[in-house]
Amino acid sequence: MKRRGLPALFFVLGAAAVLLIAPSGEGTDDAATALAQEIRPGYEPWIGPLLEPGPRAERLLFALQAGAGAAALAWALGRRPAREEAR
Repeated sequence: MKRRGLPALFFVLGAAAVLLIAPSGEGTDDAATALAQEIRPGYEPWIGPLLEPGPRAERLLFALQAGAGAAALAWALGRRPAREEAR
């Protein structure tokens, strides 16, 4: 019996480990702006966000993005055995 879900399990565990090990704090946009201001004092970003969601909306959007990614991964992994069976 083949273990088809094993690579997906390793992927999920690896992603969880990276998220637990990664430093938390300011976001990458804030870090990039701070670095640019450190390198070139007086730097002003040439564009800003179109809308500034609140913390709850930001979490909701992130959860929707994660759900869409999980659905796409599940669809791709579920389609693979059916494609092999059709051959």
